[in-house]
Amino acid sequence: MTTKKYPIIGKTTSLTVKNTLIWRNNSGNQWSWMLLGVLGYLMIKGKEKISVEEAMRGAISSHAILPEIRRKAAELTKYCDNNEIRRIERIYRFVADQIGYMPDPWDEEYFANALETLYVGAGDCDCKCILLATLLRANGFKVAIDLIPEHVLVEVYVTADYVDQMPSGCRRPDPESGGEWILLESTAVGAEIGWVSNELFETYLSRGRETRFEI
Repeated sequence: MTTKKYPIIGKTTSLTVKNTLIWRNNSGNQWSWMLLGVLGYLMIKGKEKISVEEAMRGAISSHAILPEIRRKAAELTKYCDNNEIRRIERIYRFVADQIGYMPDPWDEEYFANALETLYVGAGDCDCKCILLATLLRANGFKVAIDLIPEHVLVEVYVTADYVDQMPSGCRRPDPESGGEWILLESTAVGAEIGWVSNELFETYLSRGRETRFEI
């Protein structure tokens, strides 16, 4: 296990981010499940080239409507009184803190869907982002994916009624609606919604919207 120290934007404190490889007692089943998924993905990839956007968009859109995912999203937000900020926080806390970090097998880029990542209990940044975005979509939120070099971030839309309740952090106003988009770093254990490292934030700003797509 390694730890990194990242400064929090706008604050003088620091946050410890743990990159932890999560193993469970049924690790054999984990790898069997992941192996089947990777083999299926490679078969599809071999027949038809798909972009990262297509792969992630497909995984999120197709699974956000599944009963299992809807039940999980509803379970996580059961006591949030339909408050948008509290619902986002509960779903984010689950993915960031309880879903561990695990690199793709064999260094082959693989976009696990939400059910796979839930079953395994771990994934790399894109797999955790897919899970986070899928749960948020299943709970009624608009989401976007930001592709930056070697990393992925999620954005979630907060309506104008709840903007005043949002924590300080990386936010992007939507002038047309009066709401705001807030960045979510799925691999930052213990972070608040809206937190990303200075390095990631600078990269996000410099890349512009060409690497961003809404779902």
